[in-house]
Amino acid sequence: MPPDNETDPDGTGNKSDRQAAPNHPVAVAVNAFAEAYESKHNSATSRDHQILKWTRRTAIIAGIYAFLTLVIAGASVWGAYESRVAADAAATAAGTAAKQLTELQRQTGEAKRQADAALEQADTARDELVIANRPWLSFDMRIAADVVFKEGAYQVKLDYTITNEGRSPAVNFTLLLVPYFDTGNPADASVFQKQLCSHEVKSNVPTSNILFAGKDYLNHFSASISPYQIEQGERRFEKSQNRSVGSVSVAYLALIGCVNYKFASDPSGARHQTMLWYYVNIGDGLRQGVAVYPKDTVSLTKWVDGNGAD
Repeated sequence: MPPDNETDPDGTGNKSDRQAAPNHPVAVAVNAFAEAYESKHNSATSRDHQILKWTRRTAIIAGIYAFLTLVIAGASVWGAYESRVAADAAATAAGTAAKQLTELQRQTGEAKRQADAALEQADTARDELVIANRPWLSFDMRIAADVVFKEGAYQVKLDYTITNEGRSPAVNFTLLLVPYFDTGNPADASVFQKQLCSHEVKSNVPTSNILFAGKDYLNHFSASISPYQIEQGERRFEKSQNRSVGSVSVAYLALIGCVNYKFASDPSGARHQTMLWYYVNIGDGLRQGVAVYPKDTVSLTKWVDGNGAD
């Protein structure tokens, strides 16, 4: 059997000892401790390095966040400043616009007042021109014959004259004249006349289409008064005067109407009128059964309140 230390040339056994030393329990323990220490040291170093690295990163991030916060805060302050400036500018512009609007309204109001004044002056000038140059028709009437009872009615014959007192021709003129039995109350006759002449109606008396300035139009008219009309006139008078039926046996005759005409040069086309209101004076009144009222006993009275002109 060869010797254990055959590789040892000097036979001292040192080589085997050197080979066996690393495997010695003490050496193993020392090595394990050394490795554990080194590992622990390396781990602590690595952990410290990581901590340092993340600390730096955190500080950088915190710095960036603080910087961004500062930037955002600055931007907000700047935005608020610009908003304030814009709001002030808008308020100034609104105030200027309001002042301009007020001034425009004032100028517009002044222009309107001037326009209204000019229009009023033009209307006044036109009215004055119309008044100065328009036709004016006057009317006159007289008894033409005896008042006789004929063919079941009293015939009242009249001659009338329409004169153009103005400076221009009157056109489309008509004469409306109707019998009216007085009630003793002029207000009743006034209402009747206004209702009769409130509308342009067809003439019941012969007229002409045109009457030149300074010219006369002459014609005649006959009013027929029936006994029935006389009786109705008596009843109306009794009712108006609060008298008993049959207590009045006379009727008070009037002739009421109007002359209607236009001024050809008036752009408004306005209709003008001359109002007519005549009382027929027949003795003490018109009575039934009287055959003739002589002409010289009959007269006409123009009632001033019913003979205006426009």
